[in-house]
Amino acid sequence: FMACCSGLEITFGGLIFTYSVEHLGWDTDNAAYLTFAYWMCVAAGRGSGVILVRFLRPRNIVVLDLIGTCTALAIMATCSGKHPAVEWACSCLLGVSVSTLVASTLNLAYTYVHLSGRLASIFMCCNYAGIMVFPGLTGAMFRRFHGMCFVFVPLATAILMVLIFVAIRILHSRDSRRPSVIVTDASED
Repeated sequence: FMACCSGLEITFGGLIFTYSVEHLGWDTDNAAYLTFAYWMCVAAGRGSGVILVRFLRPRNIVVLDLIGTCTALAIMATCSGKHPAVEWACSCLLGVSVSTLVASTLNLAYTYVHLSGRLASIFMCCNYAGIMVFPGLTGAMFRRFHGMCFVFVPLATAILMVLIFVAIRILHSRDSRRPSVIVTDASED
């Protein structure tokens, strides 16, 4: 999940310029402005996330982020190239949506388990694995197959994140319903 979160954010921000110029046929100035708008929305989303965490539970923030991410990418997949406003709106919505996913996921994980330094480092390794793998994979598919791979790979990643999140919630709800077993040592009696 962590690899998908970070990979999605970095892939989109790193390739939106190339997608806009090569697939949509935009000039480099407009593509640069779109890239800037995406990263500004990421920054604004992170700033507002600091305030939002005071009012919403981490689970709710992750759900809102996943809804926004899937919505932006689904609209972009179906309406891309029809009007520049679609790219602008979807890129900004995606930037705001992915901005708090990593932090909220870590916060959510802390509600389930105690995050030791070792566990947090595993989360961060997954995080950086996504940052290394997803942009290269998406870029290679963009070049080899079709420009819309830039939208379809992140959309598939977002859907995978939703499925993982639902699976984790189901597994956690099953574990919380099981009665806890207390093991005692017979020699203490």
